[in-house]
Amino acid sequence: MNSDNNLVPTYRFPEFKDDGNWEISTIKSLAEIKGRIGYRGYTTSDIVEKGKGAITLSPSNIIDGRLNFDKATYISWDKYDESPEIMLEEGHTVLVKTASVGKTAYISNLPEKTTLNPQIVVLKAYDKIDKKLLSYCIAHDFTQQIILNKVGAGAIPNLSQESIGNIEITYPTNPAEQQKIAACLSSLDDVIAGHEEKLTLLEEHKKALMQNLFPQEGETQPKYRFPEFENDGDWVEKKLGDIANRVTLKNKNSQITQIFTNSAEHGIVNQRDFFDKDIANQSNIEGYYIVEPGDFVYNPRVSSFAPVGPIAKNNKNYAGAVSPLYTVFRFINPINDFYVYYFKTKHWFNAIRKIANTGARFDRMSITASQFMEIKVLITSIKEQQKIASVLSSVDELIVVQREKIDALKEHKKGLMQGLFP
Repeated sequence: MNSDNNLVPTYRFPEFKDDGNWEISTIKSLAEIKGRIGYRGYTTSDIVEKGKGAITLSPSNIIDGRLNFDKATYISWDKYDESPEIMLEEGHTVLVKTASVGKTAYISNLPEKTTLNPQIVVLKAYDKIDKKLLSYCIAHDFTQQIILNKVGAGAIPNLSQESIGNIEITYPTNPAEQQKIAACLSSLDDVIAGHEEKLTLLEEHKKALMQNLFPQEGETQPKYRFPEFENDGDWVEKKLGDIANRVTLKNKNSQITQIFTNSAEHGIVNQRDFFDKDIANQSNIEGYYIVEPGDFVYNPRVSSFAPVGPIAKNNKNYAGAVSPLYTVFRFINPINDFYVYYFKTKHWFNAIRKIANTGARFDRMSITASQFMEIKVLITSIKEQQKIASVLSSVDELIVVQREKIDALKEHKKGLMQGLFP
């Protein structure tokens, strides 16, 4: 149970239950804070290729509390050597102070020598606090809220180094308790990282399947074919209008009360299921196209959110309505999950380019409903379609399950941190 002053956590390891209250200290009393000094900043002329300098850490390299160097910027060795106080080492904690204020990560397993860009500061823990525990204290929701509350007014969120130093955090004074909490949370982070690595492998596996199970541009057969279809010959090119019909049935007398919002409006180019939209404040959806289960919706115009092209399928068990700006179509063969994946291929997007406006920027094209139904698609037999869809949907199911596992673990960690800290 918490004490009156709330400086005892809800969860406490048995060996520390009689240790009393945690202490309150400012970050500057627990760690040395260093950032890039203004006159030691760098310009584009200091940016070099990989192998010719050190990584300069940016907020984009901090993802979900961990470092990611898939897209790293490098600065010259001269610039790196100029600021030894911000050379990153194992055990440091980094904190973003400008723009994406509050993003933080613990430094471990650096792939190369690394320094900071001006948006980030490094916290170097003193002996008073375990290095990893300090990192968890900074990442804790309570501390993050304090950081956001301190952000200065202006177009770009900003937190001064002095303000960071004055932020108060609570911590146990017993080094053994510090290490026990840090080890507990760190082991959970390792489990999460392992599951995220598995998710990445599944996503890469699906990407490879997509590349190999569908013909590449200019080809009429895929690179890989299931044994039973190896002798089936070329895939056949047909107009979309030969295998699907446009649906123009409109909502009348409020027979449909649910609006579907295509994922394109959310800036997602890849296909996704529809999002249900609250229509409590919608005065009139008469004249909207009806989308039955199994129907597809195409975004034929450029919007401020997304380019022409995204498609979504109504995988729900009920009908909805979409704006008449969209094109609704229904395949003649009701078994059409194959097209959920086909509409993600380069072959399909290149077909759109050809019929819409050759040479135009992809995010500036538009296409009429009649043009859309003239687009040529490359298809194979129904049986092979079903096989491809079955394999890819199985991988999708594994991906969904894996994401759910990760989400559950993150929720568990969140609850654990709430209990392990006052």
